[in-house]
Amino acid sequence: MVIFRSIALVVTLVLAAGSCSGPTEPTTSLAPTIVAATRDDAGTISFDVEWRNTGTVPLFVTACGDRASMWLEKRGPIRWETFGGGICLAIYTQAPIRVEPDESIRARVSVRPGPPGEYRGVIYASEGNREEGKTVHTAEARVE
Repeated sequence: MVIFRSIALVVTLVLAAGSCSGPTEPTTSLAPTIVAATRDDAGTISFDVEWRNTGTVPLFVTACGDRASMWLEKRGPIRWETFGGGICLAIYTQAPIRVEPDESIRARVSVRPGPPGEYRGVIYASEGNREEGKTVHTAEARVE
């Protein structure tokens, strides 16, 4: 009987510890759709993305003023590398924008100069206007 209680106690403690170490990422989804990915004659890389909240709770995304703020990553030889964007002047509010369930918000970023290559958009999202959240990436797009 003592051995059984000891095993039950150990199992209970392991399960309790495991439940405390759950993810801090939003449990809902922010689904991106690339609307446009272009490179003009001056070499400016432009990404236009629609971010849809497919979850059941509001999400908060990074913003600059009243616009969603994202940045670009470029595929490097080994991994994705930050390319540019996501900069907000101090004169604008940087309060996150609330995106309700089944609603979407558009973000556009332009960075120059940029060589042809594979790029993706990135935005930061959190639940309940909390500090912890996650970065969300678009699919990659080849820009010539």
